[in-house]
Amino acid sequence: MKKDSQSNISHSRSRNLYLDVAKGIAIILVVFGHNIQYGSFECNNEDFFENPLFIAIYSFHMPLFMLISGYLFCHSIKSYSWSQNVKSRFTKLVLPIIIWNSIYLFIMDAHKNIWEGSDIPLGSQLVSYLGAIWFLWAIFWCSMASLVVHRYFNDNIIAYVSLGLFALLLPGVLGISLYVYMYPYFVIGYLFNKYGLTNKIASLGNKIRVILSLLLFGAFVGLYMSYTKEDYIYISGTGIIKNLKQLEPELDLHQLSIDIFRYAIGLIGAICALIIIRVTYKHIGKNTSMLLGKIG
Repeated sequence: MKKDSQSNISHSRSRNLYLDVAKGIAIILVVFGHNIQYGSFECNNEDFFENPLFIAIYSFHMPLFMLISGYLFCHSIKSYSWSQNVKSRFTKLVLPIIIWNSIYLFIMDAHKNIWEGSDIPLGSQLVSYLGAIWFLWAIFWCSMASLVVHRYFNDNIIAYVSLGLFALLLPGVLGISLYVYMYPYFVIGYLFNKYGLTNKIASLGNKIRVILSLLLFGAFVGLYMSYTKEDYIYISGTGIIKNLKQLEPELDLHQLSIDIFRYAIGLIGAICALIIIRVTYKHIGKNTSMLLGKIG
């Protein structure tokens, strides 16, 4: 019994390291993508949107991060109470946003006053608060949504889907599009852990897993070849109901097709990345794994 317990602990630590490595790689991809965007002459004319490497990174790197975040949040829901989880999410996500953004805005305001003799408009400050470190806001709101469905709807999948569909109806303003985009990946990661799908997939034969992996990689390549500038969340946003301002709501099928495509390539790309990381992370050296784990 003691050996089995130690084996389970060792397996858990190995799995956690694997996920930390995956998060570390996702963070590095974020930095690399921003380097392509801001570190080249392409930034001024937005040609970076057509950069093949930029497309590859931005098609899946944030979905990957949110899948892992949702997967790990399942452990928190199992281990802590409602109030403890709300407090933890607030202190670990919202407080850092408020503190760091306040420091940033104070420095920027001081710079404007001293060097330019002007103030930062209140509207710009609000946009900074809502937009800066947006992925932390996304994790927070996705966590809150999952907590509500877990507590009041007993993790009913229909409730999760209904909430996601309702979010798609919302106009893409004040960063809402980014949260709507991230929500399904967080929920999928959470449910993947809740229902133990990792172990079920591991129980499949090697041949079946290889075939499924090849199909996923083929699907990702096909979707990648079809990716256009319009498919970026930053370009097309979300919100499948148009003409709301004119009080003539109409379903925007074109926007819906973009959303479906974006969700598909994000999910498939994230799964492909996890497969590659799972296969290779034990062979990249202990020190490298530990470093990537600390980054994650």
